[in-house]
Amino acid sequence: MYDFAGYDAARIQFIRFVNFVSIGIIAILLMNFLKKRVKNGSLAFFAILFFLSQTTFQSLMGYSLQLISSSQPAMWLSLLAFYLYFFVFDRIHLSKYIQVGIIFIVLMLAMQSTQTYAFFALIPLSYLALTDWSSRKSKVIKFLIISIATFILSTLIYKIGLDFKSAQGLEGYPRGEQSIKYIFSHPLDVILLAINPLAYWSIFKMWTFPFPLQNTPPLSNLMERVASLLIMMTWLGLIFGSLWVEIKNTVEDERSEIFFKWFSVACCFGLSAAFIVADSPTVIIDHRPHLLLVFSGLVIFIGLYALEILASQFISLRSLGFNVFIGFLVVMTAFGAQSAVLRNIVNINMKQLDFIRTELLAKNPSSYDTVIVVLPIERQDCITEPCNPSFGAYISKNWHLAWPAAYRYALSTLGINPKEKNIVFVNKFTDIVSQEDAVIIDWNVYSLTQQMYSEHFK
Repeated sequence: MYDFAGYDAARIQFIRFVNFVSIGIIAILLMNFLKKRVKNGSLAFFAILFFLSQTTFQSLMGYSLQLISSSQPAMWLSLLAFYLYFFVFDRIHLSKYIQVGIIFIVLMLAMQSTQTYAFFALIPLSYLALTDWSSRKSKVIKFLIISIATFILSTLIYKIGLDFKSAQGLEGYPRGEQSIKYIFSHPLDVILLAINPLAYWSIFKMWTFPFPLQNTPPLSNLMERVASLLIMMTWLGLIFGSLWVEIKNTVEDERSEIFFKWFSVACCFGLSAAFIVADSPTVIIDHRPHLLLVFSGLVIFIGLYALEILASQFISLRSLGFNVFIGFLVVMTAFGAQSAVLRNIVNINMKQLDFIRTELLAKNPSSYDTVIVVLPIERQDCITEPCNPSFGAYISKNWHLAWPAAYRYALSTLGINPKEKNIVFVNKFTDIVSQEDAVIIDWNVYSLTQQMYSEHFK
């Protein structure tokens, strides 16, 4: 994708547009899927809008150029497998073994794109399992078995690939290598972390900061965790409440089926949790948003199902006032999500690019051949919420600032051939060997400016 876009602004905008259209089509397909299965169509619309407003989906919007090549193929292949197995194969005559083989191949292709998004189909699958269990029980179970098989095989292939690279003296993905090594050496510790509900607290950071809350200073880690756990407890209350209603309204001989269908949903959560646990198998952290996409979707879709079940029992949940209240919360969340992308991704990127351009023009571009980049020493935290690994605290990781692409893109926007300059990175100013024929971009200056602005803002 970077080779296609190069440093051409028009191509970059085209890629972003394609990414936006793709996500929009996925949203429409999911909403149509829900509308056929819910009694209250407005709740289906609000559920999809709320899902799209989550940080995990908004990061796909904000980092479209980086994530389109990994996210969209995996999501579409996953949905293709789901659609073929549940809505196409029923209408054509194919051997069951051929059907399973096709789905296995499609899911394996999705896993090769990006494992994080390859189980996107589990989101509609979970809702289908709850609503159509009696008629589709066998197919739901088979789809889950195929998904588990693809996960196990992909994990083994990944480990073999890492071992091969290590034997060749090459480095793969450091975080992945560390996670795989720890999982295989401390399986019990990983299992205990996986079944700990607190490990998933960051998924329930479902709030945003719309007007007039857009200038909210960074929240403390404790406050975020407490608020997230309260939302988690509310969600669990909905789940257990709906389970109680289903059990109460079902004859005793058929109650076992209720537990089986909910067990299938638990399997969906287990598969989606695997990547979250692998991201940090040792400690509980605030996970990177893209890892939470499937789990977040499951939470929202299952919450919608629980709300539908409870609404059938309690008339207040079917009232106009309740629907207006839900709609207001979701719409405000959507406004806050849009504001967050603009404020803590777009604007921060723009400020950083403007800083790079300013420093590049500190000298006549024809007078230097080398661009020396001094990486920041101190971390710069968010000035306003949201603050998480992908929003706001953007300068906190030096690896992002140590990519040559941003500097070459800045050169291209100034009409300078982006490949004619040599980009050199140093950790300290004293590491600079020579400043001859060079211009210096010192990120410590930018960081200091941000700190002064942050102190004034507070």
